Amino acid sequence: MALITWVYLLILLIAIGGTLYLRLRVRLWATVSWWRRGFYLLIAALTALVAWFYPATDVDGFVRNLFIFGMFLVFAFWPKGITPSAVIAGLGSSRPLGNLTGFTIEAVGPNQSRLLSQVGTIVVNRLKFSMPTTELMQELTKFVPEDQIHRQA
Repeated sequence: MALITWVYLLILLIAIGGTLYLRLRVRLWATVSWWRRGFYLLIAALTALVAWFYPATDVDGFVRNLFIFGMFLVFAFWPKGITPSAVIAGLGSSRPLGNLTGFTIEAVGPNQSRLLSQVGTIVVNRLKFSMPTTELMQELTKFVPEDQIHRQA
């Protein structure tokens, strides 16, 4: 096996491990975009289908196919929500709670809320939750001081 094949395997294992670790750490789950998740699952299925009908002739090719398939699964199942130490809004958008200076909760529906995480006056993360604003505020106070949370009508 070539060196790059080992690198692919290492990256895939780290990505899968990180996804599983964060899925166990999330305490307050945000709603997911089913369109986005469906898109990534469709691409992963197409990748598996192509790999099935056009199998790799060597181990390096098999690992490349496995890497592409696995990374699309990681993209599909990456968690969104709040852990005891961070706000996770996406694969490249995780912020430690200590770095955030404020949170704004706004109602977007009868039983839906949006949480805006801020650094100063700049909104860095937006998460949507399937709960009323009062319940979201009550749950959020378990992780951050109440004076950092603002609720808009």
